[in-house]
Amino acid sequence: MPGIGATGAATTIPTLAEPRFDGADGKEFRPLTLWRDSVSGRLEWRWESWPPKRPLYGLQELADRPVAPVVVCEGEKATDAARRLLPGFVVVTSPTGSKSADKADWSPLHGRDVVIWPDADLPGDEYAKGVSKCAAEAKSIAVVSPPEAVKEGWDAADALAEGWTTERATELIGQAVPAEHRTATSNSAANGRQEQTTNFASCASFAWPVMDDAAYYGIAGDIVRTILPHSEADPVALLSQP
Repeated sequence: MPGIGATGAATTIPTLAEPRFDGADGKEFRPLTLWRDSVSGRLEWRWESWPPKRPLYGLQELADRPVAPVVVCEGEKATDAARRLLPGFVVVTSPTGSKSADKADWSPLHGRDVVIWPDADLPGDEYAKGVSKCAAEAKSIAVVSPPEAVKEGWDAADALAEGWTTERATELIGQAVPAEHRTATSNSAANGRQEQTTNFASCASFAWPVMDDAAYYGIAGDIVRTILPHSEADPVALLSQP
């Protein structure tokens, strides 16, 4: 079944679902977005994406936790897994695939400490570079290097499936390297630059919320109940979108 992640705008109703179809030629994303008909005024779902700049998946949590450090993952599945592993962080991603990082609105990361946790492959490296460039107004940006000997494409979802703990995931985040160091020349250390770093170890003590049945109310609850059996997204994440 396709995995679905939901991104919201300025409403408590989910306004974007992103089915992922896995086939013989790889994975394909087909955004499904909620629009209001200009003539009838009715809300309707359409198989098309929003125009740039698209809101981040996890935008509401950024607003709710304005001082928490931020982790950027590659894709909704990895993002939901990282939220379970890293409850002390706000975890976000850009919608509609890793190749669309430049089409997202990264301005909410202004002034935030940001760590990018990309997939362990070449597209992941490119995604990390793209996010580092697009989120240049962040207070600090660091990039996680995957552990040695992991499989191609390894990400937070794999870490969760392998039984990683919050402590182990937080340790990995704490080892992230400032983004500029990944492309710096070998003599950059001689220039006497000192990078500001953030201690993320204290962020491991928060508990991930458990969904209460009473939360599934109204239109938003009906929508989440409908897509949840076919979704890789966490129900808390779906309902918490603005």
